[in-house]
Amino acid sequence: MLTLLYRDPDAGICTESLTAAGAPARLAALPDEGFYWLDLEAPTPEEAALLADHFHFHRLEVEDALEDVHHPKLDEGPEHLFLILHAAPPLEDPEADEGTELDFFISARWLVTHHSTPLAAVDKTRAACGHHPLYFERSPGYLAYQLIDRLMEGYDPLLDQLEESITALEDEVFSDPTPATMQQLFALKRGLLEIRRIVVYQRDVLARLSRVAHSAIGPEMAIYYRDIWDQLTRVLDQAEQMRDELTGIMDAYLSQTSNRLNEIMKFLTAISTLFIPLNFLTGFFGMNFEFMPFLHSQGAFWGLVVLMVTLAWLSRWYFARRGWI
Repeated sequence: MLTLLYRDPDAGICTESLTAAGAPARLAALPDEGFYWLDLEAPTPEEAALLADHFHFHRLEVEDALEDVHHPKLDEGPEHLFLILHAAPPLEDPEADEGTELDFFISARWLVTHHSTPLAAVDKTRAACGHHPLYFERSPGYLAYQLIDRLMEGYDPLLDQLEESITALEDEVFSDPTPATMQQLFALKRGLLEIRRIVVYQRDVLARLSRVAHSAIGPEMAIYYRDIWDQLTRVLDQAEQMRDELTGIMDAYLSQTSNRLNEIMKFLTAISTLFIPLNFLTGFFGMNFEFMPFLHSQGAFWGLVVLMVTLAWLSRWYFARRGWI
């Protein structure tokens, strides 16, 4: 789907849906004043061909844009900038990275974006353009900043959700830990590592972008991109702190399970020790000799039972007094 946004001096911000066949002529007919924004959402092969055939982007840039799940990156060309960033993954699957990529082609004349699935940041920015004509009165770099700023907004609720999950798992570890608890801890840690991987690269990209001297964005945009860099730094610090918390919870889980295993082994050892004298007595009196004391005694059996119960009780009393059980 091709969506065109531009500023008309008389009608204000205009939005149009284009076809692959009619897009080149419509783009060429736009007024020279100002710039336009062309968004490609899940484009067909014919629509995606505009990147190479109409805009003449480099083949490697087009491949990077159309192939999902790349590291964030920034390429500086003579006439435009190529930027890849990622939105926060969905709350239900923090490890997911497919469908979160947003590609930017930024020049002084246009802003071209591409994404393989709908993105909330694009929809919100598109809707806000009608209420904020300033977006199209400044530069494509400023409009790109608005997109990037909304793209980064998703990390805060994601981290809040992960923090709640970590707190719940921490309570579970100290109350009733199970193997499923450890699996959830590992899943959260993998999700945090994936978030950290993306944010680290994106922070570096934003740092570079704030220092770029390019006609597509202008030097006045540096302070805006540095603001996003600050946001990503805070997100990264929070992710690092949560990862440390997870490591501590995992250590506590292992300590809890080890203590529980020690208690179980102590109990089983005590039970086994209780039966040692009983096994001795039954083994001793079970020897097959013809002449044995009490062999024909009517009360010897019950006396042996009483002796076994007494020894078992005395052993348990001794273990309890020593604090072993």
